[in-house]
Amino acid sequence: MKKGEVIGNRKSGETLTMLVDQDENGGARLLYQVRLPPRRPSPPAHYHVRFTEIFTVIEGALDIYLGRERKHIVLHPEESITANLRQIHTFGNDPDEWTMMTVDTRPAGGVVRAFQLAYGVALFPMNLPLLRPFLRQLS
Repeated sequence: MKKGEVIGNRKSGETLTMLVDQDENGGARLLYQVRLPPRRPSPPAHYHVRFTEIFTVIEGALDIYLGRERKHIVLHPEESITANLRQIHTFGNDPDEWTMMTVDTRPAGGVVRAFQLAYGVALFPMNLPLLRPFLRQLS
């Protein structure tokens, strides 16, 4: 994705807007904005071996769950948290209001491609078995 491009899930209304793409900085980072609908469930708990993610809330609140014990942390505007390498994490939007956040991925990783695939699976769930091997490569 290039700076300014937007992808989204037409079923939920969730969107991802690229703010800084990897071509601008030699692959050092990606920065993108995510708009989450109310009551957006968490993706499965996961971790990354190639990049960290820094979540920063702009509007609303973001529910972050860390570790195997799923420690629950609620972030509010201007608050951030880092999911380090190999740190199990997930996020969601539990309240009844929209949440806007940025995610800073360092170095740039396959996370945007994972969103693209997830949005496609949401629209066409029959494709999930075909995508599982590729999804494993993105962490």
